[in-house]
Amino acid sequence: MKTNFVKPSIKLLSTLLIIALLITTMPLTVFAAGVDFAQLETIPAAAWVNGNLNGNNSYYVEGMSTPQRVIVSGIDPAVTDHSVTLSYQFTKSGKYAYDFLTSWDQAVAAASAIGGKTWSDSWKWLPDTDGSKWTSHLAVDVPEDSYATAARELLYESMYGNRTIDLYGNGTISSAAVTINSLSGDLSASTVIWTVSWTGTATEVMILYAGHIAVGLDFPATGLGWGEGMGAGEISGSPYHHTLVSGSDWSGGSSKDNQMQASSIFLKSGIAGMKWHDINGDGIRQANGADGIAGNADDEVGLAGWTIFIDFDGDGVFDAGEPSAVTEADGTYMLYFLLADQKAMDVKVNEVQQTDW
Repeated sequence: MKTNFVKPSIKLLSTLLIIALLITTMPLTVFAAGVDFAQLETIPAAAWVNGNLNGNNSYYVEGMSTPQRVIVSGIDPAVTDHSVTLSYQFTKSGKYAYDFLTSWDQAVAAASAIGGKTWSDSWKWLPDTDGSKWTSHLAVDVPEDSYATAARELLYESMYGNRTIDLYGNGTISSAAVTINSLSGDLSASTVIWTVSWTGTATEVMILYAGHIAVGLDFPATGLGWGEGMGAGEISGSPYHHTLVSGSDWSGGSSKDNQMQASSIFLKSGIAGMKWHDINGDGIRQANGADGIAGNADDEVGLAGWTIFIDFDGDGVFDAGEPSAVTEADGTYMLYFLLADQKAMDVKVNEVQQTDW
């Protein structure tokens, strides 16, 4: 039996060879997204670190926030829809750890107002000295949730402004949103899961946010605290987790966990009292006076507008750095201060004298 074989033409072989050469020599762009998840340490100098914060590298006080940063790089610009899912430890051992999300700016403000520390806004760019590489920025509102209670979050916002998550890109970020997904667990241990999503063509994106360190005492405002002994500083070990769960631009091996040890959290102590007009000078308040009848001239009413302070050095003078409060309309006050070395201490409460008293 005869088999016919058609020999390829030289022209066809040459064409195939040229195509093969073009394929092997064309530059190929491969997008393999990488991710870095870090949190801010503050001692001896500011730096973004992966892993644990502790008493040797950080100083935080209940009511401050720990900044967290996610940088996603190598994003395919042809893919416009992106998301990153994260979580934070809400409760542990029957107490509260991180109770809600805050912004970088709020973390900086609270570091000064509560912790007495000055943070530089430029720290968010470290190790870079500035943010010139980021050409776009969106501040995305964080919705209220029922876990920390909307009232608690709204109270916080009344003092520090709206809570937001910052997104920075080296290209266009067209839109973004934050979703609080769920709470899993109970008071013994629970985690809040949330997602930030965005659209855009940026190939590198930085997500900047912070976690509010839950307070036991009502500080710096009534309604923020969870109850004496229920704040984050009362939990032992390293229960303060922020976790990078997953992302749409990478797969596998991405879960990362940032923790904070109890040794890096300092507790506020509180002293409550009242300044009143002690008409009969006996040191005991008779609200309705000696006659027991309200509305008469001998009523010992509370005095508003008096400055009460912790007189640390006992000299009777209100010195710079000594915690203070101004009495409310009914004469009541609440003083907050840090315990030295987190140990019990005796303090003296004094007042700034006013004219004609």
